Amino acid sequence: MSTHIEHEATFVRAFIIAAMRERVVELLAKPRRRHDVLRTLSHFTDLDPRFMTKVPSADETASGIEALLRARGAPEFCYGISTDEYLDGKTVTLRERHHPDNPPNR
Repeated sequence: MSTHIEHEATFVRAFIIAAMRERVVELLAKPRRRHDVLRTLSHFTDLDPRFMTKVPSADETASGIEALLRARGAPEFCYGISTDEYLDGKTVTLRERHHPDNPPNR
C-alpha cells in the first residue's frame, strides 16, 4: 500500500464514523471518485462528532487555527486531503498549510 493511501486510510479510520469508513477509503483510492469525496469535505456529515471542536470566531484565522492545533499536540508536518491541488496528497508544515498566502481552494 502506498504511503498516501496509508495516511488517508489512517485518517478515515480515526475520524470517520464506523459505518462509512471502508466506503470512504475505497472512494479516496479511486482517482475518478476521489474528487467527489473531496468536494464534500467542507460539508461532510460522516465525521465522528467525538473529535469535533468548535473554533471560536476570534480564532478563525490562519494563526489562530495553527495555535489551536499546536495546543492540542499537532506535529510540525501535516498530510493534506484537500480540494486544493497544492495540498492534496502532500505533506506540508502546519504553518505552510495555514499561512495566509495559502488559502484553501485558491
